[in-house]
This record gives sequence, C-alpha cells and structure tokens, in this order.
Amino acid sequence: MMNYLDRYLAGQQELHYSSAWKVALETMSRVRRNCERLLSRLNEHGYFFGNYPDGSKVSVSLGAWVPPSGNSRDDLEELEQLAGPLPLSLKAFWLEVGSVDLVGMHPSWRAGLDPLVVNPPEAAIYELETSEVDPESGQFKASLAPDDLQKVNVSAGSPYAIGLPDFRAGSEFLHVG
Repeated sequence: MMNYLDRYLAGQQELHYSSAWKVALETMSRVRRNCERLLSRLNEHGYFFGNYPDGSKVSVSLGAWVPPSGNSRDDLEELEQLAGPLPLSLKAFWLEVGSVDLVGMHPSWRAGLDPLVVNPPEAAIYELETSEVDPESGQFKASLAPDDLQKVNVSAGSPYAIGLPDFRAGSEFLHVG
C-alpha cells in the first residue's frame, strides 16, 4: 500500500483535493501579499523594473506584477482544455497572484540575481497553439519564465518550463532547449 508521499510522487489525485486546494489558495494569497511588499520595497530603493542590468529595456513585459484579471479563470479553463490538468500550486498562483516579472536593475546591485518571473496563463496558451507535444514524454512543455541568462539579456538560455498535463500539487521544471 502506498503512503501519501508515494501517491503524490506518482501523480495520484487524492480524496483530500478540496483541502489541498484550500491550502494552495491560502499559500498563494500569502505569496501575493509578499509580492506586494517586495514591489513596494524595491520601488523605495530605486529599483528599475523592466530594464536589464546593462540598462537596455526589456522588450516583452506586462509589468512587474499583474494581478489576476476577470479573464484569468477563463484562461485557466482554456489551458486545461487544451493541455490537461495543471499543477495545483500553479493554478492557485495564477488565480491568486497573477503574473510577476521582477526583471530589472539597481545601479548599485550586481547583475545576475535571477529575479522572479512567472508568465501569465495566456503565454502558455499561445505557446501551446504554436508548439508540439514532446514525443518522449507525451507532454506539452509550457515555459513559465525566462532562465537566468535571458533575464540578463543573454539569449543563450532555455526557459524554465513544466510538462502538462500534470496532476500533482507541484511540478518540476524541465529543460526546454
């Protein structure tokens, strides 16, 4: 008989889904409050959002933090229809936090700090419509964020991604390159 950890690692859904969902939502509401605090403090310290450490502007960014919109739930439903179930933590993140892009610079801080970025679900939908399923895993690789090299304006890196469908509470990042 498998214990809860073994079931989780195997991707099994539990009878406790409702409780797990409530915990995921509460966790992500805390993440949202922490993002709000972090953005405020970075602004107070003169952080330049949307700039690479070399001073050039980030070409694609919706903003440092974009709260979930009225369309967020619809986007998640569309993504799940196209790719299958999403990890519980990611779904809760998109519904509670939205998207985050802390790529930026501060004149007195060193480059290469790998700031937090989580793309919105619309990015995964667009990517799904323009990509193919990985023949080895049978999953669609949805990139969630640029890697540490892309965040400092070096295009050699591969994005941080997850494989979908994913029935688990959390997911592992995959190499997309």
